[in-house]
Amino acid sequence: MKYPSPKKILVIQTHDIGDVMLSTALCNALKDAYPQAQVDMMTMSHCAGVVESNPNITEIIILDKKRRDSLRYVYEFLMSIRARKYDVIVNMQGQIVGLLTCLFSRSSRRIGENKFPWRYAHSDNMVLPGSAEPSGEGNAVDVRFAMIASLLPKPTNRIYKIWLSEAELQAAAQPLREAGVDSDKPLIAFAVNARDAYKQWPLEYFAQIACWLMDTYGLQIYVFFGPGEEEYSKRLKRLIPEDKRYLMFDDIRTRSIRELAAMFPHCALYVGNDTGPRHIAQAVGLPAFAIVSPASNKWGWAPWDNPRYRAVDSGDALGLSSDEWLAIRSKLRAGVNDADWFAKLDADFVQARVQEMIEELELFAESAD
Repeated sequence: MKYPSPKKILVIQTHDIGDVMLSTALCNALKDAYPQAQVDMMTMSHCAGVVESNPNITEIIILDKKRRDSLRYVYEFLMSIRARKYDVIVNMQGQIVGLLTCLFSRSSRRIGENKFPWRYAHSDNMVLPGSAEPSGEGNAVDVRFAMIASLLPKPTNRIYKIWLSEAELQAAAQPLREAGVDSDKPLIAFAVNARDAYKQWPLEYFAQIACWLMDTYGLQIYVFFGPGEEEYSKRLKRLIPEDKRYLMFDDIRTRSIRELAAMFPHCALYVGNDTGPRHIAQAVGLPAFAIVSPASNKWGWAPWDNPRYRAVDSGDALGLSSDEWLAIRSKLRAGVNDADWFAKLDADFVQARVQEMIEELELFAESAD
């Protein structure tokens, strides 16, 4: 069936931060392809920060996380979606809220995955490949674009980005100054935490990398954290020799995703676990080195042909091919029997790879002199 060019498009991706961030690439590409169309995005309240100020998104439809269990709230929310009269809905969310939104919307075209029970809410059911035609942006991005292939057969733009104002960047500089960060020395963003404990590379390994960066390049370390992560993150400083602790800053608090995002342009490199903030670093253009747990697939979530964004996993440390490591990963249970495999990705290996990245990008040439 041939459809007319869409006039109002809604992209549904309610959580989590990394998923929402990647799905904004669809909004950017759809706006490029249909400049006259209104492109909106539906997301959860705690993820809206990565969508705000995006010039390609007309309206952010926010689902209040705290009220989503209220039947009255959900009904009124769904009816407000219907009132907007979208002619195309792209359902990237394999959850009940996506199904209900499609069912209530009365949109003529509802694109989503051909999966039970969501298939009954879609007009266009897509059978998604385990991996899509690679673009180098990562399989998670490519599969998203495979979802909208009928709308966008040859996308020229798969980039995701967070738009920050000059005022936000200037506001982020103030707590750095107040904490004593030396603006003449490069600052490294350290992501030692993760929402899921099984994604946390050992702290003692991070301590070794931090000491090496301080000794070799005289760098400063910014240890950031989210709600409930402060205590764990502050353990890192206690693993650092006292004479180096003045170079580590772990008391700078951010109140929102956007405040954290505004911190990253003041840094020179991101090093840490492969979590939502890693996507934020990429979205603001900060070079990023990700340490990927056995529970995750680096080919899925990180670019593989961009020297500014790199990732390593246990398979790399063991010298295994992608197929060999996949065969091992498929038998592991996240957080149950994969800790020993994660530990095989040791600090010496990561240090060598980070050094390789630093030298190839000439990030701290002056600092090393």
